Amino acid sequence: MTVTGVDVDRDLAVVLGYLLRRKIRQTELLQALKMSKSTYFEQRKTGKLTQPNNLINAADAFGLNAVDLLVRYAHVRAEAVSECAAQWG
Repeated sequence: MTVTGVDVDRDLAVVLGYLLRRKIRQTELLQALKMSKSTYFEQRKTGKLTQPNNLINAADAFGLNAVDLLVRYAHVRAEAVSECAAQWG
C-alpha cells in the first residue's frame, strides 16, 4: 500500500504522469479536473489543487484508484484504508 502523504509536496500533473507512465498535457488535466485554466492556476497557487474532489475527478478521468491518490496526498491515512477493508472483509 502507498505510504500516507508520499506525494503531498509533488505537483499533481507529475504524480499523474508517473502513475500513468506518460506525460499529461495541460488541456488533458484541465478536462479531467473539470475546471478552467484560470481556476487551475488559482487553485495551484493557493495549494487547493490536490483537494479530495479534484483527486477523485482526476482518478475517475484517468482510470486510477481514487483512494490511492487520497492516501498519496494525505487526505486519508493508509492504515485507515486497511482497517476499513478488513472490516468489510
